[in-house]
Amino acid sequence: MLKRWVIWLIVLVVIVALGQGLAAAMVAQIPRSGDQAALQRAVSMHNAANITLWISWAAAYVWLIVGCWWWRHLKQVRWTAFFLHGTVVLYLITGSRIYVGPPYLHGMPSMSYYLSEWGLSRWYPGTAIGLSGIWAMTIFFLLGLALIRLLLRPGHPVLGIARTLVDEAIRMKVALIFIILIVVVLPILPFLFNPAERLQYRVQSFITYSLGLGTLFLSLMTIFLACKTISDELERRQIFLTLTKPVGRGQYLLGKWLGIMALNLLLVAAIGGATHLFTRILQAQRDRGDADRWAVEEYVLVARDSVQPVPIDESAMQNMFRNVFKEMYEAEPERFGGGNYNPANPQDLQAAANQLTPEQRKQIQTVVLNKWFTIAPRNKQTYRFTGLNTAKAFGRPIQLRFKINSNKVETSDPTQTAAILDNETVTFGLKLNGHYFPDIGDTQAPVVVTPNNFRVIDVPLSYINDDGVLDMEIYNIDLLHPDLSPPVSLTFDSSEGLEVLYRVSSYEANLFRALAIIWVQLGFLAIFGLAAGTFLGFNVAALLSLMVYVVSIAKSFILESIGYFAAPAPAGSNLWQKLVFNATGFGSNIAQGKIWDALKIPIGLLGDSFTMVVPSFSDFDPVPKLADGRLISWLMVSETFLWVGVISAGFCGLIGWWIFSRRELARVTV
Repeated sequence: MLKRWVIWLIVLVVIVALGQGLAAAMVAQIPRSGDQAALQRAVSMHNAANITLWISWAAAYVWLIVGCWWWRHLKQVRWTAFFLHGTVVLYLITGSRIYVGPPYLHGMPSMSYYLSEWGLSRWYPGTAIGLSGIWAMTIFFLLGLALIRLLLRPGHPVLGIARTLVDEAIRMKVALIFIILIVVVLPILPFLFNPAERLQYRVQSFITYSLGLGTLFLSLMTIFLACKTISDELERRQIFLTLTKPVGRGQYLLGKWLGIMALNLLLVAAIGGATHLFTRILQAQRDRGDADRWAVEEYVLVARDSVQPVPIDESAMQNMFRNVFKEMYEAEPERFGGGNYNPANPQDLQAAANQLTPEQRKQIQTVVLNKWFTIAPRNKQTYRFTGLNTAKAFGRPIQLRFKINSNKVETSDPTQTAAILDNETVTFGLKLNGHYFPDIGDTQAPVVVTPNNFRVIDVPLSYINDDGVLDMEIYNIDLLHPDLSPPVSLTFDSSEGLEVLYRVSSYEANLFRALAIIWVQLGFLAIFGLAAGTFLGFNVAALLSLMVYVVSIAKSFILESIGYFAAPAPAGSNLWQKLVFNATGFGSNIAQGKIWDALKIPIGLLGDSFTMVVPSFSDFDPVPKLADGRLISWLMVSETFLWVGVISAGFCGLIGWWIFSRRELARVTV
């Protein structure tokens, strides 16, 4: 006697197979040519095949409902019914374009055309895709949550605590709000941009906002969840039920952290999947020409590495360094040599150069680079790019990216100066490995650009020599009219005003590395929130964690502001010199009655000390690189893991464990 579920499964297979077989038989009998009557019969048979398929699918769905009703006492069946019915209802609302056969057959509309045009897909396709995305992310989250609970099946105290935290997070309102925001906002976000804008800008904006908002929501959820889970258990004395078992306090904290990280891993994967899916949907939308489409595929949805120019003659750069140092030393001898050296004596000048601090050398090198990236009128400069063999291996054109910051007028004639400044373009000549670029035959074509704007020029791989070297010569002259060349200096930004970009990886791999960095950063916030919750109430712990989060994403700006607020010790000073400098300044201000100036010193020291223990998320921010098609290297991922995930998070975890292990819980909670 066959079991009931076997009979049900056989009937389901028969219904599906019968419908598919009948439809296939009808399609096989459709005539491919003939008179008008034969063509009309072909359309009728095609429509009959479609109707047969839909009837078989409807019958299979009804039979699935019957099976779900018979075994409704099983939890797995109830969840299956939820997913199944939700998908069908969504399909009926949106009218997703799922059909068999062409919409037109022999020039006449077929049944599949009418079956595919209804609901939101016809009038509001963006809304239909957004709702489908919300439902898909919901299913992904629920299935992932079930997988996490299965993997964290109790068997070890740490896993049991982690699974309990995951269940607690789903019941916690504050965590559930952020989860719902992630599931709802991300699928709607792609359709909020103006379709009249360039497709490149829309794709870049979506990647930035999708990962930016997703990271923000996850960071806030992590902070509130980590701070609340321990503080609530301490306040309600639920922690006694756990710690009375053979569970150490270190295991307790580790289990809490593992549960948060497992939940974050699921949500980071959901954000990454939604970002990738809707980026591809945006990519398929209408563009503003071939150049716009090319920019999306070659400048955004790629992973490009960059090469900075190097001088061909290192000795020339060294001579330039010595000349610049001599000029700066003669202008400020007290600053660069203490006034004890004679700049006319080469030995004294070399001795003064040997006494330069790293900060002073950096200042001089900045001036040298600015001179090197400046091309005087009617002169030329050569910049070398090396290591381009990898670019040749990928077989895609490289991109020359540059920006001319300003035009430095080199004339005293007011009329000519005004004419130059009114000119909205800059003209110069360009040679790549001895060949004029762009190559338009025997004519020397100039390059015309708009100043103070980035420009990207695609360069064929044929210009790169066999050693992977590209020598770029820039002529500050109008090639077509040399005598009319204006006396203007060309200046490139020394940091990112001149570089060569080339593809080294795919957008998907770049996105994966970006998600890994975000997950590691969330790990630091989780352990800090847990550590704060071990000795602070929820409100104070959350406030402290939020302050640390703000400092971590704006650390560079805060350090710069502290430097302006309280005058720091001279660059290159060691710890003892900094202490002496600050103590002397504090005492001097007090003696002179400058109380506020004296208070600035300890406030600045406190700010410096606080920022020292907080990692800088801005230094490891992958979102701008991903949106700009820049490579997020494994080196960046490993540095984030080391400094943020191991050193900073490990330090906070040890502090939290040390405080928690010495806390008398019963005495505190009585």
